[in-house]
Amino acid sequence: MAYPRPLRVSRGWSLLLAAVLVLAGCAGSQQASETTREITLKATASQTRITDALAEDPQVEELVAPYRETMQATMGEPLAVSPQPMETDHPEGLLGALIADFVLERARAESRERVDACVINNGGLRIPWPKGVITLRLVYEVMPFDNEIVLLRLDADQMRALAAEIGARRGEPISGFGFAISGSEVVDVQVGGKPVEARDYWVATSDYLAGGGGGMSTLWEPREIRRTGVLVRDAIADALRGHGQVGGGELGEIPLPAMGRIRER
Repeated sequence: MAYPRPLRVSRGWSLLLAAVLVLAGCAGSQQASETTREITLKATASQTRITDALAEDPQVEELVAPYRETMQATMGEPLAVSPQPMETDHPEGLLGALIADFVLERARAESRERVDACVINNGGLRIPWPKGVITLRLVYEVMPFDNEIVLLRLDADQMRALAAEIGARRGEPISGFGFAISGSEVVDVQVGGKPVEARDYWVATSDYLAGGGGGMSTLWEPREIRRTGVLVRDAIADALRGHGQVGGGELGEIPLPAMGRIRER
């Protein structure tokens, strides 16, 4: 495959070329057209497949090795113990509920407002978690995106609309509120265990969902939005560390989240 390649010249040749162009312009268009020549440069490229069969370059390996060792040590940090496998599901799953709880907890710690609820999306959680030790690497694998926690101010009608959108998707991870799905309708929407009232609510979510991703359009038009500067991934890792630090050289277990937030009738 041929790719165009820029022409590179020395400073001396650059000055000479500039002088030629100036003189050509002064001589008039007819003379310029008679002395103009086209120069076409072409370059060819080959493709090298990066596979296990490719021999290691000792110099490259020497350069990369210290960084690899540091990265492996960092990503291998044990954070907490999962008492059972966790995954996302519809209308709700253990992994989604747990991470929604972590995000809501962190949002409340970062805000002076009363943060009422949280919604994230199953599509943003990329892998299930196994039973056993959860490392920082698994946190990066479940949340590989640099999504930030943001706070949205929604009114009562928007809270009901958000619940309807989540219900239409057969559920997404939520915390702090819940509802029931009856056929194609969402009923009994509650925030903090109480029916939705005629007031504003603060909802924690990701900047991805608030910025037009995920398909829940109620999140795209809040009455107000505030940034926290905290990544969802960091909130997850910090929460796990908090549960894992029990002392005595042992890791603590992650508490299983309460379920029944989205009920199907």
